[in-house]
Amino acid sequence: SGTTLLAAALGAHPDIAILDEDQTGAFTKITGGKIPGVKLCVPNQIDWDKKWHWIFSPGMINGLFRKSLFMASIPRMPITIQDFVKQNEPVKIIGIIRHPDDVLSSIQKRENRSLKVATYRWERCIRALESIHKSSHDCIFVEYEKLVNDPCLVCQKLCEFVGVTYNDNMLDAPSRNSRYQQSGFQKAHSSDKPITHQINDNMIATYNALRKHAI
Repeated sequence: SGTTLLAAALGAHPDIAILDEDQTGAFTKITGGKIPGVKLCVPNQIDWDKKWHWIFSPGMINGLFRKSLFMASIPRMPITIQDFVKQNEPVKIIGIIRHPDDVLSSIQKRENRSLKVATYRWERCIRALESIHKSSHDCIFVEYEKLVNDPCLVCQKLCEFVGVTYNDNMLDAPSRNSRYQQSGFQKAHSSDKPITHQINDNMIATYNALRKHAI
């Protein structure tokens, strides 16, 4: 949740080109001297240690089963995050975290998924980001609430991480967001607000630990 806005901010930079949820590897063929990138959602598109297999294909035919918890546990890409990094080195990973209440509500509303599926996906994403953080991969995490409340500062830090000079075009990200166009960054509540959904205490602790490292 928030990945499209983050990708739009990065893609608005004149030296960066971001593909939206491309699973073909086309980003490796971007020309013109731009830094290539691709936005992928965890865990439904790519995961730390799970990957797609053709044997799961029948589950995509039935709409109801496609939205089930079982199918939610199967990423759509035939490679893991670890495979992706090995195949495309050097890679910089930018992850985004957001308050679980907002993520769960977004998945339920925009994707018509059950609360159980939404909760699973948020927890699985947090596990994947934790694994990335513990690995030796070059990574940085963005807190969604910080991005929308102080986009200039967060974008400056992102540019420093990527290795480019900050550009004000990044502040036009909301209007360049092809899916949810809006006039500007809509400020959010503090990420310190209480969590009302029933989530495993260990996962909440992991989420809060990741927040300490997020820009």
